[in-house]
Amino acid sequence: YGMDMLSQPLEEDAVVVGILGEITLLNYFQETEALRPDLASIAADTEEERLAVVRAQMEQGYAVYLTRPLSGVEELYHLSSLGPLIRVRERPASVSSEPSHPLSVSFGDTILLRGYDQEIRETRAGPQLRLRLHWLALEQIAQDYKISVRLLNDEGHLAAVHDSFPVRDAYRTSAWKPGEIILDAHDLPILAGVPPGDYSIQVTMYEPDLPDPLASATVGSVALQPTLGLDGAGPWDVEHRTLANLAGRIRLLGYSVIGERFSPGDRVPLTFLWQGLDGLDEEYTLLLWLDDDDGWREGEAELALSSRHPPANWQKGQVVRDWQSFLIPGNAEDGRYHLKMQVRAETRPLPRLLWRLPTGNVLDLGPIQVKGRGRSFDLPPLEHTMEAQLGEAVRLLGYDLEPTEARPGETLHLTLYWQGLALMDTSYTVFVHLLDEGGEIRGQRDSLPGGGALPTTGWAEGEVIADVYELSVAPDAPTGHYSLAVGMYDGATGVRLPAFDADSQPMGARIVLRQIELTAR
Repeated sequence: YGMDMLSQPLEEDAVVVGILGEITLLNYFQETEALRPDLASIAADTEEERLAVVRAQMEQGYAVYLTRPLSGVEELYHLSSLGPLIRVRERPASVSSEPSHPLSVSFGDTILLRGYDQEIRETRAGPQLRLRLHWLALEQIAQDYKISVRLLNDEGHLAAVHDSFPVRDAYRTSAWKPGEIILDAHDLPILAGVPPGDYSIQVTMYEPDLPDPLASATVGSVALQPTLGLDGAGPWDVEHRTLANLAGRIRLLGYSVIGERFSPGDRVPLTFLWQGLDGLDEEYTLLLWLDDDDGWREGEAELALSSRHPPANWQKGQVVRDWQSFLIPGNAEDGRYHLKMQVRAETRPLPRLLWRLPTGNVLDLGPIQVKGRGRSFDLPPLEHTMEAQLGEAVRLLGYDLEPTEARPGETLHLTLYWQGLALMDTSYTVFVHLLDEGGEIRGQRDSLPGGGALPTTGWAEGEVIADVYELSVAPDAPTGHYSLAVGMYDGATGVRLPAFDADSQPMGARIVLRQIELTAR
């Protein structure tokens, strides 16, 4: 921290104001390392004393820096970040702002993000991304917004995060003056074991007490390097530390099971932190399953270990973060289970070693609770019976529709009746289309079944699902004959399930329910 402060490009004879411990730290490096002996440092432990020092030094024309936020200073001066320090300037402040990554991203109507600078710093605590945001205040801002900066991979997994009010918590947005440029530094510790590659930089501005942010934008990317050892590896960020040696090849440093209560069809988010030891040239897999209190095994799943960065690519001693998920089977009964795991090389379980002696090959990741919903396996009365099939695991039994004639801008009320033919490990999205005679969509509704409450991964074999949709007809749709069609697709890939009629004849990628007459208003 002290070296970081003294390595900043501070003006000659600048003044640093802080509490006694911070100033003693600076003085130590000035004396022992002869670092920036020209800098003046003033210790003042109370906020009142520090504010008085800042005023006196500013009146004498010195460049003044604070080591920490100071109440009241934002009302008198303009503030900006320089590394870990807070620069104090008279208003109106002349700030040179030429970001290395220029942007023009609006955050509401009052704030513009003009760009950012980035730097990966190696610290004793691990690698850290220092991101300096260049803000422009367009108008006076009434709210005090917080800034969240995140590094995310292409699946949305978190590699680093930092939340604070702007300028090291020192310069709230309500203190910004119209036309001011604010330089705002954020330090993001990189989590240990993050797989190497490119990560997106996401910036969000929000009010702490409100659920919805003012705005959020992906502004760029940063390349991260592998974690090549435990010294200075960065935050482990796992709930459980195990240090389990698996056959002298892989060490499980720790893991997290995100959540305790789940429904059938839910995915249990898991994070593993591995370290490569030796002999990593084979294919390694994770075997995961549920054990109930009677020892019955359910939902066995075999997953590739660290598919984003396979063990064959690891260096000896490398730490690797591995994001996984385990699907609670759709037919899982209510109750308490233990989630268990085994690591395999090819098909051989790796034993856990204690003083080089094997102590079994199953790891208990802890208890989880499964609580399902009410299910029906009986077919209710249907207005329109129609048998068709999507893929190998979904059958359409029929539908209810009201009305069967409509006008532009009106709403069709559709209930689809599905039946699960087998357990599914993919959560499919239903689409409902109203198509004119030329095949153009004039009304559309896409949703997970039950508005997200009835995902296909949670369907049991033979279960009947009533799935309700409100379909709005486009206001500019011309009169004529329309087709009402439905189908399903994988939301992750966009690939639709093939459709078949009652005689197993292909119908393309959708099921046409019926014709709809659209009349004039």
